[in-house]
Amino acid sequence: MLEREADELDQASLATIEQIENSISGIREKLHGETSDICVDCGQPIPEERLAAALRSGIPVQRCIHCAALAERKGALYRRTDD
Repeated sequence: MLEREADELDQASLATIEQIENSISGIREKLHGETSDICVDCGQPIPEERLAAALRSGIPVQRCIHCAALAERKGALYRRTDD
């Protein structure tokens, strides 16, 4: 009887882990989108080295390095507060 309860707990744990992983995957796709071969801002091809690094890190890339740097600078300006 204890063994059956342990099996049920294991199955419940596995289902919970799978649900959490699916949720994390969905959130990452929603936040970052899919990796693109062409920069969404300027239309230039994204270098192979950048795409390979994105695949290793698991973070999708949609901008070339120049447009990404520009977007980060713009974001920093908009987030800056004068307290």
